[in-house]
Amino acid sequence: MNHSKGISMTITPIADRADLSPDYRGRNDRAAEPTLLPWAWAEQRLAAATNYWVSTSGPDGRPHPRPLWGLWHESAFLFTVLRSTRTARNLTSNPQATVHLESAREVVILDGSVSEVPPDRLEAFLGAWLEKYAGEGASAGAADATVDRVIYRLQPRQAHGWTLTAFPADITRWRFPTP
Repeated sequence: MNHSKGISMTITPIADRADLSPDYRGRNDRAAEPTLLPWAWAEQRLAAATNYWVSTSGPDGRPHPRPLWGLWHESAFLFTVLRSTRTARNLTSNPQATVHLESAREVVILDGSVSEVPPDRLEAFLGAWLEKYAGEGASAGAADATVDRVIYRLQPRQAHGWTLTAFPADITRWRFPTP
């Protein structure tokens, strides 16, 4: 799914400490020296995850979280839903979303803007999708032209990550450059 002659479009965000009250105490009562997590740590988890929580906002502002399959590819998160779903309708009116991994032990959260992937990218997306989810029961039937699916690409604006074992010392915020 490279966008230009085999050149990967990997983006490395800037890491810093997320804003946190100095009085905040996590699971560990000991005062640990703050440590930033490397972006490669987050990317590994994004690529390896099977299930992701995607949250959108409804027209009334209420959150709408849903567990979905997805792909981390070229510094963006890709997922697909039927166009008739609440998720797709929400993204049509408000293209902002949050993606969270299932784990509360190794947390990665993405916030960003969502756009539709052009139909001519379907074949590349489907190949990567089938490779990742064949063992989960995914099939090429997902590409059936009679099914009104939309593929979305979430371009992160920022991400957060931490581990339960070092929290809150390792809370890291990554800020992505504006494309």
